[in-house]
Amino acid sequence: MKIKTQLLLSAAAALSVALACAVLVVLALQRTRAADAEQAQAQATAREVAGLLVLTQEYARERAPGAAQQWWQRQASIAQRLSSDDGDRTREALRDAAKTLPAVFTRLTELGQEPATPLTPRRQDFLVDRLLADTQSLADGAYRWSREAAADQARAEQQLHALGLSALAAMLLLLTALMLLVWRRVLRPLRILHTATSALESGDLSARIGSQARDELGSVARRFDAMAEALQQREDELRREAALRTASEERIRAITDNAPALISQFDSSGRCVFANPYCGVVLGCDHRELIGKTVLEVRGRSAEEQLQPWIARVLAGERVSFESSGVIRGVQRHLQQNYVPDLGPDGSVRGFHSISFDITERKVAEVATAASEQRLKMITDNLPVLISYIDDQLMLRFANGTFREWMGVEPAGMIGRHLPEVIGHELYAQRAPYFVRALAGERVSFEVESNAMDVSRSLQNTYIPDLRPDGTVAGVYTLSTDVTAMKLVERHLDQLTRVDPLTGLVNRREFEERLPAAMARARRARRPMAVMFLDVDRFKQINDSLGHATGDEVLKTFAQRLLRAVRETDTVARLAGDEFVILLEGLNTVDEPQFVARKLLAAIAPPFDIEGHVLEVSSSIGVALYEGREATPAGLVAQADRALYAAKAAGRNTFRLAPRDAAG
Repeated sequence: MKIKTQLLLSAAAALSVALACAVLVVLALQRTRAADAEQAQAQATAREVAGLLVLTQEYARERAPGAAQQWWQRQASIAQRLSSDDGDRTREALRDAAKTLPAVFTRLTELGQEPATPLTPRRQDFLVDRLLADTQSLADGAYRWSREAAADQARAEQQLHALGLSALAAMLLLLTALMLLVWRRVLRPLRILHTATSALESGDLSARIGSQARDELGSVARRFDAMAEALQQREDELRREAALRTASEERIRAITDNAPALISQFDSSGRCVFANPYCGVVLGCDHRELIGKTVLEVRGRSAEEQLQPWIARVLAGERVSFESSGVIRGVQRHLQQNYVPDLGPDGSVRGFHSISFDITERKVAEVATAASEQRLKMITDNLPVLISYIDDQLMLRFANGTFREWMGVEPAGMIGRHLPEVIGHELYAQRAPYFVRALAGERVSFEVESNAMDVSRSLQNTYIPDLRPDGTVAGVYTLSTDVTAMKLVERHLDQLTRVDPLTGLVNRREFEERLPAAMARARRARRPMAVMFLDVDRFKQINDSLGHATGDEVLKTFAQRLLRAVRETDTVARLAGDEFVILLEGLNTVDEPQFVARKLLAAIAPPFDIEGHVLEVSSSIGVALYEGREATPAGLVAQADRALYAAKAAGRNTFRLAPRDAAG
């Protein structure tokens, strides 16, 4: 419980007890006063009743009117004293007893005024005795009332005394409890807090209170402990920071002493206040000799024009970086210099720091590299190869001079531009898949056809990924070689391997490649096709009688007539000697090959005029129909060959169809 709350509750309890004691004391005092008043009333009533008894006796003896009047006055005073209706039984009994006296006394006084009779004295004595007895009884009751009132008054005084002592004791106990409460909850925690505070002031940061109380001083104690803990932690941090700062200074000193750089510091007048050992190594002196000298004194007047503008700028508060060169110790040296202003707390420039690197070797290497690059550029510009470099964002970074010769574009104008912008979106779309593969780390080779400056070229392209040390791709080297001449030779050689050199028709090799594809198309399209096998009737006689030259002319004429008799989409091939095949695709009906066969026979029928020789030439034709059933290309040709021999057996110059079930 909080101290404020506990103190308020204790004060409220003390006030309640004090009020209760006060109320009880007031009530006891009122009772005592009431008892005193009651006693006084009883004593006065007893005296009055005693006086009434005396007046009754006196009237009984003398029957004096004055005594009767006094009796009535005394009786009225007694009745007045007993008239209060407060519920007291004693007073009520006395009041009832007092009420009987006036009637008896009245009868007694009336009897004295009546004529005397022999019984008058006796009756008077009886009334007197009765009045005296009643008065005596009233006197006895008044006496008892007086004693009871005295006893009540004594008890009230005793109770008042006891209650006063009890109230005093209760107040003393309550005061003692409050003092203990204040000591336990306030004074003792304050003493502990004061002791801990004094210890903390003396530098003992380990001082703690450790209070678990949930009151205000407990909260103050916990805050004190937290503050002391924070101070302890801060002191520990400061110690660690000091240790780290010392270690850092030592490391910095070790770095500056061993760094291959000229590290120095200058004040606002430009004089050196610190220089590391490497400064002495480069400048050819002990670095301690540089202290107090200016930059110009160290580097000489020859460097004044180079350095003075930079010194002025850094002393104006600007960070500057620049290169300088000069002869130092007889050697031409190049320095990369960095001046940083040394700012004070108020922002004023107190001087500057200088960090310089000897870049002489780098400069020499740059000159050598530039010469090497120039030689390499000269070589690449004169190679008959398109060479370029594209980064991973598809930006062109290098292009050799061959682009100018082949493509009609200036290489310098291509650098830094996006590749699709340079070669056009159509050409880029053609090459994009290969760039994706190369940028994924794959070496790619492919061929494309290029048309530029009215020259058509076949280009062999090679994309080589430029891999970084971590394995990622930085860009792609591209090499494009003109293989047009080689392609022409390849196409010519391919044509020689697929075309009959005598007739110009497709040869056996090409036919054997086309037939399976034609059969597959027929199956997919569900349209029939046919293979026609032909030869020249009695061709051996022509060769034997007229010679092979005439025979060759007959074969060439025969081939031309076959080509003219079929569609452009049909294939006419010479297998060997006088054997020819025709491949008919996309037939509308199964009867269509018969019409083509008759057309072929009609085309061959006109006489052949060969070098003055008019020859009658005919042909026999075998036809194999294919409708998509299971069959092999060799089987289909064999069926047509058998049908050819059937045509020859039928007398030549005709055609025969292979059975449909056999041909498929």
